[in-house]
Amino acid sequence: MKKILVVLLILATAGGLFAQDEGGIKIGAWGRAGWAPLVIQGNQDVEGAAGDTKNYIGVGSGPAWTGDHSAAVGFTVSGSDESGVIGFQVGIRTNGDDASLYIVDQTANAWIKPFGDILKLTGGLYQVDDLRGKIGGTNENFDIGFAKTGGEDGIFTRFESSKFGFHLKLVPIDPLQIHVSLGENMAYGGDVPQDKNGIGDILTTGQYAIGFTIEDIGLARAQFIGGKYGKAGFYGANPINIGAGKAAWYNQFQLAFNLTAVEGLNLDIGATIPLKVTAKEIEDTAVYYPYGTTGLGKDGYVQEPIVIAAGAKYETGDIGVYFYADAKVGGKKNYLGVGDDTEDGIGIDVTVEPSYSLGDIGKVIADISFRFVGNGKTAGTDAKDGHMDLGLGASYHKSVGGGNFSIGLATTIPLGGDGYDGDANKVAKAQAFKLAVPIIWTYSL
Repeated sequence: MKKILVVLLILATAGGLFAQDEGGIKIGAWGRAGWAPLVIQGNQDVEGAAGDTKNYIGVGSGPAWTGDHSAAVGFTVSGSDESGVIGFQVGIRTNGDDASLYIVDQTANAWIKPFGDILKLTGGLYQVDDLRGKIGGTNENFDIGFAKTGGEDGIFTRFESSKFGFHLKLVPIDPLQIHVSLGENMAYGGDVPQDKNGIGDILTTGQYAIGFTIEDIGLARAQFIGGKYGKAGFYGANPINIGAGKAAWYNQFQLAFNLTAVEGLNLDIGATIPLKVTAKEIEDTAVYYPYGTTGLGKDGYVQEPIVIAAGAKYETGDIGVYFYADAKVGGKKNYLGVGDDTEDGIGIDVTVEPSYSLGDIGKVIADISFRFVGNGKTAGTDAKDGHMDLGLGASYHKSVGGGNFSIGLATTIPLGGDGYDGDANKVAKAQAFKLAVPIIWTYSL
């Protein structure tokens, strides 16, 4: 790791001395730190140690998008020749409670444009956001106290490789772009390329997308994201945690449209349609384990829910409004294919954030978020796991040099539901009531 740092520092110094308007080696930096001098969590009326750990008054820290408690401090070094047809990217960042260093956001790749802008090839670790959803899961990255909606990937998933991968971007005509991303799990388990079905596994787990720009109207796009299952047990007992924003193990289609025709409005809406998974799609033999120890028998199936997501930002003068919502419907499963099905309850998340600019003084933002989870069914009987939550917040934001400072008040209030009734369910709910005073600062250099 020390050698990596030395090399990056040399490149950064070279970039500062020799960077040019076109080409050269350059460095960019981004990071965030957060601290909450007051965090209160309560309303967990549970006796015993389990309940005691959930009711507290304390402080908090972290970058606001994960459970990590250290600052996220990172930078990226990139380079290209003067004509801009070949180059590289590599980035590092601290994260985690021990502030360890790691490759940031899958950034360690080399790219080339052998025929100009018609074709671009990228190899390594990458994140390509050309067609990704245009509206994120929260405005200004201010944490209101409970996990919000699916963000940009909930509308349209980015192209990403968490292992060594290959990305192709083809622009045969100006409004049309075609993307192929392979190798999300090319090295997953260490033996995929060497397996007799290695090529098939790589192609069937790929990501294939098209985007079409309609002048003065917006951007339409569609893609297929291959599932990660393969043959029974091939990717280990629990392949569900593959990468941020990625499909876990099922095939899915995504459709989205980004409307930009209205002045001041950026509206993006998308649909994610997972395909049903049965044992025949995986392998005709025995049991596959997509959920750890919960097996999928020969006659079993899993249908993940359809997700509809929409985000919008509108600005006119000093007034702005941010909106994001998603709905999940139609989730069903029957692992062994016997008895009644298990059905997921409907899930709805909505966030609205009006803002007002104070000019050079800064900006104030109000936050109203609502979550509804309907009761599902377990083997045909009511699961009684539904609940509702309300998030309220207000924050002040100010641009400072090459960054942003924010401070405010955020709270999560339980509105009731069967999922909050009974001691067992209350123990399981990690956030029945929460109030915090987050202070967050971000740099972008």
